[in-house]
Amino acid sequence: MFVCICKGVREKQIRREVQRGATTFEELQMSLDVGICCGQCEETAKALIDETLDQERALDAMTHCQYQQA
Repeated sequence: MFVCICKGVREKQIRREVQRGATTFEELQMSLDVGICCGQCEETAKALIDETLDQERALDAMTHCQYQQA
């Protein structure tokens, strides 16, 4: 799905940047140019950052628990 129509930025590109270490909208703006034209995508992009970070944390927690059980 396209998140930023102006710059052609897709959801998977945002998720990939977050997985590579981006944690703020400003970091996405620098790396993907998302939200620098009309700004209509900012809310969706920020939600994707939060969602992806939450998923990464949950995965880390599950992995940590599995190592403790072993």
